[in-house]
Amino acid sequence: RDVTTNDAANNYAISASLTRIVGRQTLKVGADLRRYDFRRALTVSASGLFVFAGIFTDNPIADFVLGDVTPVPGSSGFQTAVNSHAYQWYQGYFANDTVQFSRKLTMNLGVRWDIPGSYTEADDRNTALLPQLQSPLVLVRSAQYPSRHDLESHYRLFAPRLGLAYQFGVQTVVRAGYGINFLPQGVGVAGPSYSPINSAETDVPFGGTLSNPLLGSPVLQPIGRNESALSTFIGQSTQSRIPTQSFPYMQQWNLD
Repeated sequence: RDVTTNDAANNYAISASLTRIVGRQTLKVGADLRRYDFRRALTVSASGLFVFAGIFTDNPIADFVLGDVTPVPGSSGFQTAVNSHAYQWYQGYFANDTVQFSRKLTMNLGVRWDIPGSYTEADDRNTALLPQLQSPLVLVRSAQYPSRHDLESHYRLFAPRLGLAYQFGVQTVVRAGYGINFLPQGVGVAGPSYSPINSAETDVPFGGTLSNPLLGSPVLQPIGRNESALSTFIGQSTQSRIPTQSFPYMQQWNLD
């Protein structure tokens, strides 16, 4: 399988923190500001992917030798893609308080406020899924979805952290902790480069061969911001973000 990725990224970050120590208490506050800049085009089988299932000769090897391609929609064919330019702003603010209550007991309490932002494409070549509509796939910055962002802003992502350390003896210390972490957006498949309007698949028709896989038909090109062409995705498997979807997070705890 031929997988081609044209990928370039620039990340800009500014972070600052302030620490104050008063007796046995240490208070730390800070901020983390970032801008992510992506330019990407992802193609799978750009030069062609062909299936030989033996439907012509009852033998896959014989089909391959004869060049008779098995037409499998979504598998046998070509994929083309355009470069998308996406960017995203991120903000994070935190406060952490560590208190040594005694020689044996130390506690840590903190909270982080994440404002992850969402992807925006420079030329608005992006889509969103609105399940309440009969045709749920819509363009950003359109009558159905006026926003340029593929995800609504989240301003309530507060992640608490709690830690505890207690020394039972000279050689025995018990530590426990709990925290919530919101996952970065890159963990899942997201962003304009995965929008169906930025790539196109051309299936091999019945009768296609290695020497003439498309029987003279042209390779399809991405539709881009062509709203009238969105209907071509009806009945197909597509992916885009649901703007109102919840933001993923994980909980972690330990005791040692």
